[in-house]
Amino acid sequence: MVMIVKNVRLLLSGETEISQAEFCWKDNCGKIQNRLKFLEEQVTRKKVIHIGYCDHPDIVDFKIKNDIWLHKRISEKAEQCLGIDLNRTAVEYIRAKYGYHGYCLDIIRDELPGTIKSEKWDYVLLPEVLEHLNEPVTFLTQIREKFGDIASHLIITVPNALRLANIENIFYNKEYINSDHRWWFTPYTLSKISGVAGLNIEAVFFVESYNIPRYALIRQFLLRVFPGLRDTIILIAKF
Repeated sequence: MVMIVKNVRLLLSGETEISQAEFCWKDNCGKIQNRLKFLEEQVTRKKVIHIGYCDHPDIVDFKIKNDIWLHKRISEKAEQCLGIDLNRTAVEYIRAKYGYHGYCLDIIRDELPGTIKSEKWDYVLLPEVLEHLNEPVTFLTQIREKFGDIASHLIITVPNALRLANIENIFYNKEYINSDHRWWFTPYTLSKISGVAGLNIEAVFFVESYNIPRYALIRQFLLRVFPGLRDTIILIAKF
């Protein structure tokens, strides 16, 4: 976990600049946490708005069948979980086939429904969204302005640019990508854009998206000792 300390807050907010600085982290628990389980623990008995809940439409069936669809997992743990997604086809498909009701909204341009604005929410969840956006700072600023009065915290998850798989691929002169991604993030750059957007960063965590096979002993060792090699970064900020 990365704890954000006072002497870097000015850097994160953009109030001051240093040409060379260190941004250090440590892992408090020494264990490799699974992304789904981590988020489940955070939202248990909480009220959650899940932005981008439909995931990639072409793999929703696979994820639901294998119990790795995030919206299903957190809906089962949260006191209340409300989904918002821009993809109308996906929203209608998931509603018709699986019975999960959500809002089809442009989260920035459209007015929030009264059922959202009239409630107080514990978390706004923004998983694997920022890497798809052209202007993540502008987006986060607008999220803060839109939800700051009705929600307490924002949870962001993004792919980690420092992940072990990326380093391994360097030796093969290649990069595995999602063709819709615009960005890779590091702990500092994710913290930086969040700070510039006016969010109050509380902590950053490193997790793995999926469980590591028991036989992968070297990988387990590396990810346990060097948490910055894990594949996903999770940032928690207060509005």
